[in-house]
Amino acid sequence: MFKKTSFSNPDDEKRFNHFFQQNQAIFARQLFNGFIPFDCSSLKGQITLFPAQKGLKEIDFLRICPRKAGIWVALSEKAWCILAKFNLPPTHRIPVRVDEFAQQYYLIGFPMITTDAIDFTPSEFIHISSREIVRYDNHHAYENRADLFDIAPSKIVIRGYGYDVLNMATLYELNVAPEIIKEFTAHGCVGITKRNAVLVVHE
Repeated sequence: MFKKTSFSNPDDEKRFNHFFQQNQAIFARQLFNGFIPFDCSSLKGQITLFPAQKGLKEIDFLRICPRKAGIWVALSEKAWCILAKFNLPPTHRIPVRVDEFAQQYYLIGFPMITTDAIDFTPSEFIHISSREIVRYDNHHAYENRADLFDIAPSKIVIRGYGYDVLNMATLYELNVAPEIIKEFTAHGCVGITKRNAVLVVHE
């Protein structure tokens, strides 16, 4: 997605790369309590993303490669307008254009929440291989489980979080409230990946 010609202004490229390199080096900057949104007011030129395939159908969700620490996806203007109606945590929202696409796009990223915020008593996980439901008594039991790479979330409960988007470190990249998925679908947004995890954030 990013090429040598992605930045029309060299100062923008230096500032952008430095910011996200700092995110990579200082993990706390990617977490909720240390999250710093990128300051778009400092941009002087245009950022352009280049799809890996020429002639790609215009879609509303694009994976970013190479990955930037703190950036989740590129969203179309249509998808962003839907998402912005919901209760969002602090957000990176960086305007970009996508080569050969007509819509405005935004690089979007949200702060991560660590797994010690999970209320493990009502939360459920699933064995990927056997499809059996697994529960853990607490965070210590989860962190010290024997099956490190065979577990996926089924129902995650985080009390008092209150936002409609959750970026949970180590479990998955991003989960959104079911109402957001319904809105994306109702408006014909193309390119979203639906996951099996059920997320509960408002209990």
